[in-house]
Amino acid sequence: MKWRVGFFILVLFVTACGIGVDDSDKKIFRYNESAGMHTLDPAFSKDQATIWATNQLFNGLVQLDHDLNVKP
Repeated sequence: MKWRVGFFILVLFVTACGIGVDDSDKKIFRYNESAGMHTLDPAFSKDQATIWATNQLFNGLVQLDHDLNVKP
């Protein structure tokens, strides 16, 4: 029994010390939504989870000036 625990700890240690992949040049945004999103098209966003995701995605793409004209 002791050798099983020791072997398990050794395997855990070896797998934890593996070489990781360098993703510093990649920009990946992970959005944790348990309800699932059917579309990212704002015209077809019908449920609250999809509306929140599309709002976060598209909200920063354009800005409005003081006269409410769209600025890219």
